[in-house]
Amino acid sequence: MSHSHIFIGNFADNLRKLPIVYLFILFALIALPASAQKKVLDHSVYDTWKSLGNISITDDGKFAVCVIKEQEGNDQVLIRQLTSKKELIIPRGYNFSIIPGGKYVAALIKAPYADIREAKIKKKPDEKMPKDTLAVISLDNFSVTKFAGVSGFKTGKDFSEYIAYTLSDTVKVKDKAKGNPQTLIVYRPSTGFKDTLRYVVEYAFSRNGKTLAAAAIAKEKDSADFTKLWYIDLNKYDKKIVSKKQTQYKSIALSESGSKLAFLATSDSAKKEIKEFNLYYYAAGSDSAILTADKTKEGVPEKWGISEFKAPEFSKNEERLFLGVAPVRKPKDTSIPDFEKAALDIWHWQDPFVQPQQLISLKKDQEQSYLSMIVLKEPGRLYQLETEEIPDVQISDENNGRYALGRSWLKYRLQSQWDSHARETLDLWILDLTTHDCKQIKTGLRAECHFSPKGNYLLWYNIGEAKYYGYSVKTGKEICLTNNIPVNLWNEKNDMPEVPNSYGASSWNEDETVLVNDAYDLWKLDPSGTKAPENFTKGVGRKNKVMLRYFRTDPESKFIKPKDKLMFTALDSATKERGFYEMSNKGVLKRLVTDKYTFTIPVKAKNQEVYLYTKSNFNTSPDLYVTSNAWKTETKLSDINPQMKEYNWGTAELVTWTAFDGRVSTGVLMKPEDF
Repeated sequence: MSHSHIFIGNFADNLRKLPIVYLFILFALIALPASAQKKVLDHSVYDTWKSLGNISITDDGKFAVCVIKEQEGNDQVLIRQLTSKKELIIPRGYNFSIIPGGKYVAALIKAPYADIREAKIKKKPDEKMPKDTLAVISLDNFSVTKFAGVSGFKTGKDFSEYIAYTLSDTVKVKDKAKGNPQTLIVYRPSTGFKDTLRYVVEYAFSRNGKTLAAAAIAKEKDSADFTKLWYIDLNKYDKKIVSKKQTQYKSIALSESGSKLAFLATSDSAKKEIKEFNLYYYAAGSDSAILTADKTKEGVPEKWGISEFKAPEFSKNEERLFLGVAPVRKPKDTSIPDFEKAALDIWHWQDPFVQPQQLISLKKDQEQSYLSMIVLKEPGRLYQLETEEIPDVQISDENNGRYALGRSWLKYRLQSQWDSHARETLDLWILDLTTHDCKQIKTGLRAECHFSPKGNYLLWYNIGEAKYYGYSVKTGKEICLTNNIPVNLWNEKNDMPEVPNSYGASSWNEDETVLVNDAYDLWKLDPSGTKAPENFTKGVGRKNKVMLRYFRTDPESKFIKPKDKLMFTALDSATKERGFYEMSNKGVLKRLVTDKYTFTIPVKAKNQEVYLYTKSNFNTSPDLYVTSNAWKTETKLSDINPQMKEYNWGTAELVTWTAFDGRVSTGVLMKPEDF
């Protein structure tokens, strides 16, 4: 027997000989150090841990807003004034929007978690579930105005004097496809003005917030006069009915300026199984919306019609209107009762997808629509862009461009069942939207393909060759761009049994050059091949073994402009520290911050150099921080998990060792706090 075993045995014998009172004192003394220790983290407390979501900042950089989420419980909306540190917490707030203009925040407030849980246990119907409340908060004085029984709200994207919200008073209709009619309230916070629209099934703001459109349908027992579509000029609050006497409206679309409106509508009765939808168009100042496209329109294939499953959309310059067309669906055969029909799932070994995937994608396949275009100056004809041969078309320059890229993967679907890169194998076409010509330019290209913002070039990374190519849309010239780059642009650490992908493309520039990544730096490529590749980050990343990656501070930007100041995430491959670098518009790259934390991508105020972000590591909860001086200093704005201090946590330490193959490996050693 070992010495340890003898000791344990003797200790047990001696314990049995002690009086009970001494045993009690002994165990109390042993327990004393344990009682002074921190609590042990276990699954019983996981649900009380909090996280941050939907981090936002006003355009002027004066207010930060976010949601404090609890795993199981009540969320909160936190509003923090960044100059005075004054804050407001909206209990149970979970969904908010900073109203464009920066004067108000609108937030939905849930009923207490316990009430919702109890209602679910009792299986209450939707109409009897606890309802949300809308809170409108003035950022001038943090005053709060509340509206009960709200199901949702919307505002304009760029600016909005109004908030439109729907009440949870859904009216039951026999035809569920019509939507859920609700009362819509149009509210102006600055004046308290309200307008009520009844039986609304859909509504939308223009991007600039100056126009609102709303569609309503009648209950079965009401007059059909209730079914109508309003166009509301919010500058003077002029409300106009532009369509009525349809039985159903859907897919309202407003142009960016709000001066043009498109929507789908049908006059078919509720009893008709498959309804025939048509496209209607309205221009501000007209008497009413006009029928713009139906199945008889020139350009619509025979036995095809306007698809109800693709919403219409305007080009950014508002000169084009896009919609979907599709084969007319056949109604169900009602001559045979359902119980006499056989239900079979039949799969053939040459089917492009295995049977489970076919069942999952069945609804999507049944609703397949094909993009088409109407030029509003020449509205007499429809041009079908997507076809059964070319099922995907991307239009350049925010739908304004002359050229479009057509893509098809249909020939390679069967092969994709065992070859992951077959999913990236494409046939490519160029569509000229002025001459309406279509030219195939590639077959079986295994590539990551990118369309330049203005549509003059294509860029693709040929996976098999591990090289980037540029293609001029106008001349058809194709050229390899990376033959003379002395470093690899493919993922050198790929550990899967397949050809590695590239490190990725970062962004286009305004002059239609493009930035692509290597392991550490970014390279500037000219897709025309006129200029030689340029190390955009001047080799700073590779020299310091820091991986630099560009990120947009303006999520709306489509390309980098010459005067832009660029931001990069940074990861030090040796120390594993993370942070940010900045490049001035003169091309000078400098480090802003690196530290032993994981940072989220910062959210920048639109008009100020103020950034919100979270940072965290093994010992630090991901709280919210702000900097307004390029990380010279930062301010902590939240403390969402103060209970962390009460628990036995631990430490994380970066360690290195030599592996069996002789290579130096790096890892993180984690130890309990009382190790």
